Amino acid sequence: MFIIMHEMTYTFANLVANKVDAMLAYWDRDLVCRYANDAYLTWFGVTKELMVNKMTLPDLLGEALFEKNLPYILGALRGADQMFEREIPLPNKKGTRHSLAKYFPHVVSGEVLGIIIHVADVSLLKELETQILLSKETIEKQALELEIKNGELLKVNDELQATIMELRASNEYLDRSYRVIDDQANQLRDALEVERDLAKLKNTFVSVVSHEFRTPVFAISLIADVLSRNIDRLDSNQISEKIASIKMNLACLDRLIDDVLYLGKVDANKVSFKPVPIPFGTIKNQVNDVFQVLGQKHTLQITSSGPDDQSIFMDKDLSKIIIDNLVGNALKYSPENSIIQVDITLSNSRLMLKITDQGIGIPEADLPDLFQTFFRAKNVGSIKGSGLGLYIVKDAVGRLKGEIHVSSEEGKGSVFTVILPV
Repeated sequence: MFIIMHEMTYTFANLVANKVDAMLAYWDRDLVCRYANDAYLTWFGVTKELMVNKMTLPDLLGEALFEKNLPYILGALRGADQMFEREIPLPNKKGTRHSLAKYFPHVVSGEVLGIIIHVADVSLLKELETQILLSKETIEKQALELEIKNGELLKVNDELQATIMELRASNEYLDRSYRVIDDQANQLRDALEVERDLAKLKNTFVSVVSHEFRTPVFAISLIADVLSRNIDRLDSNQISEKIASIKMNLACLDRLIDDVLYLGKVDANKVSFKPVPIPFGTIKNQVNDVFQVLGQKHTLQITSSGPDDQSIFMDKDLSKIIIDNLVGNALKYSPENSIIQVDITLSNSRLMLKITDQGIGIPEADLPDLFQTFFRAKNVGSIKGSGLGLYIVKDAVGRLKGEIHVSSEEGKGSVFTVILPV
């Protein structure tokens, strides 16, 4: 039985449905179409007059596609939500689009009256997957060319082999990052109410992450090309410098991938919090690890108030995320040869991490928005960044039941202070 809406309510709902990019339709339990928005009609190339109250779902999909979708249709008619991904040919038969389909049962008084169908276009995510795979193939090809070099390269062979292994590990991280993005797309709920905001956020996220991925990948590709073309003319010091540059860009890529993976876990509510006893010296080691890769052109001054072997209660994965981003930012936004001061204090079961730099500072007007997603201060200029790091730091500090404070003056540097219970 098809339920007729109040005329004004129906008109408003129809207006909203025709403004979103997603395809929306309603089919009664006999699989006769009772409603389809403009996007749905356009996708299948039919008119409202031919479809609504006339066409059945088997007639629209055709025998082959209907048989593929039948298990989900039957599941929805039994009262269960259904979600699946499908590659659907365009009406003009010139290519295909990737879609994420959701079937919601329309239940009244325990009886399923029909199916609400929502189909979202996820082709952009598929394009991102293609870009990542192409980057992976390019990097692997250049790594293979580096492996077959000999002569003077034999002097630094061990170090270069280790770099190539790190490069391959980065490709695996790229694969993991796509899976996280894909999982996020598969978990979209209530798309009818938030479609516009989700589309805007998705476009920003894909744009920022794609651009930031390409920057270190391009740098690695360029350095590898220089090595492969000039290996016979470079001395061991020059080769070591190139390898160090590759390692630095790999570290930037690893950090970006870790940020994307963490952001995916936040969105899926899958961030784990597992504090365990660890040596106090682990915190200092995590600071030193960042400097060994990224801080070669800066001076580290680090103070520590307690013995390294003293036990503290901490989730070291979350502490690493905090240190990687805060120390990494201090290095990124500070001039070469400047001092980065890191003070680690343990007192009254509380750990205080204070990071002071002599960098560009933060405009006072930007401080209230500093920990928002994708936010970057107005004075960063051409310095690359995704705008994710401080948002992730704030989230990790909160999960550790801690607090974070920042004081900064534009042109004179910044001080970030993190206080965590241990």
